[in-house]
Amino acid sequence: MKNISLTELADRFNSDKGMLRAPHHGYTFVYEMLFHSLRDKPVSILELGLARTTEDYRGRSEERDCALSPSVEMWLRYFEQAHVTGFDLSDFSQHRDSRFTFIQGDLGKEADYDRILEGQAGFDIVVDDGSIDHTSEDLSRRFPDVKVVRLSGMGPGPARNAGVNAASGDVLMFLDSDEATREQLGFVSRVKKSFDLSTEQFEGLSTAEDLYEFRTEERIRSSYEHDFVIPDKFKHVDLEKVRQAEGYVAELKALLNKIHPWSSLHYGLGGVDTVVRLYLEWIPKYLGRDSEIQILSPMTRGSLGTANLNTVIQQAANPPWDDKPQMQVGERIFRVGDRVIHRRNNYDLEVFNGDIGTIKQIDTAELTCVVAFFPDSREVLYQKEDIVELDLAYAITIHKSQGSEFKAVILPVLTQHFKMLYRNLLYTGLTRARELAVIVGSRRAMVMAIRQQDTCNRQTALETLLREPQ
Repeated sequence: MKNISLTELADRFNSDKGMLRAPHHGYTFVYEMLFHSLRDKPVSILELGLARTTEDYRGRSEERDCALSPSVEMWLRYFEQAHVTGFDLSDFSQHRDSRFTFIQGDLGKEADYDRILEGQAGFDIVVDDGSIDHTSEDLSRRFPDVKVVRLSGMGPGPARNAGVNAASGDVLMFLDSDEATREQLGFVSRVKKSFDLSTEQFEGLSTAEDLYEFRTEERIRSSYEHDFVIPDKFKHVDLEKVRQAEGYVAELKALLNKIHPWSSLHYGLGGVDTVVRLYLEWIPKYLGRDSEIQILSPMTRGSLGTANLNTVIQQAANPPWDDKPQMQVGERIFRVGDRVIHRRNNYDLEVFNGDIGTIKQIDTAELTCVVAFFPDSREVLYQKEDIVELDLAYAITIHKSQGSEFKAVILPVLTQHFKMLYRNLLYTGLTRARELAVIVGSRRAMVMAIRQQDTCNRQTALETLLREPQ
């Protein structure tokens, strides 16, 4: 089953960690991203709480189906060399497998917690995605060698918890959102041009009841209506809803065949809107106003590419004021307070590719600026000819971020980035975060990124140089 994803296994065994079994939390997308490198290794897994969530059980252990644990089946099939230990208040001892051990007990009792550790050399992965909030602290105390990752925003109710023996941020969040593609925007435009024709411009021209009367009440038909052909991918769309939709998000909702119940679209927020709110409001409120937040996008182009995000974030976070100095270099506008990145090595200035800082001063007469670079606030004076090496850095590509780390990272992951959706690139972006990583995007794009591995051959001369005699 090595070619089957963890989400597919979850759905096959009817686990609510996947996408088919309600309330379909979607945890497996993140689990696979974190655990994929361990798939062929003899890891030891502990899962706390084995019963799946249903509307009927509501936590009543006496009504649970204990003959089968879908998540245990999922783990055993995904990790073919792993041993899984399960702990639950209900009795799952009927689940027979040589690679499965069951321990019955209550997490609220110290003695039962101690029984988990008896005779165990240690666990590589500890999963707890269905318990109450205090369990993350319990996991850290009981398993000090296990990195704790709290998965938030993945499902209803309190934040879910998971312990992972892997390099990752303390908090990993996934916010379901979406953005219209260029093809979708074009389709909406054609629909509105074809079916939203108005006759108001003809009203009042004539009311005479004669042979040449202007028929203002008669709907005018355009050639658009005769030539308009609906592509197969839009056959499901209710064109009347598209015509009546007001606003970008409403138009997108009218186009999509299925919208996840936890999508930001239900709150009137598209992908760009969600990223802006995270950057300006939600993350600063959670981590503090002075926290360094970096948006890492797979690509430069697209509505959630670095070019557009830098323009949008700059306008929201650092808008122009009468007394705020600014200068324009080509199509780029720089203002005092802007976050910027140096794009190539400059040995004269002792600034190198990927260095990030903040503009402190701008001299509009001399066309110079002063940038204070992180982390030591070293100030560098840029002359006119050097400023072209700067670019806005509210959003940078994941490639540009390699070797850096930030307190919080926002990762847009949408199908508009399909050319760059690779598991290793996503992993690189996530591991740039020290405390918080937030993925904003669609589950479809996440699946694409997790399934694809960038296996392109790198054309370098390293091997030749290593073999050359000294």
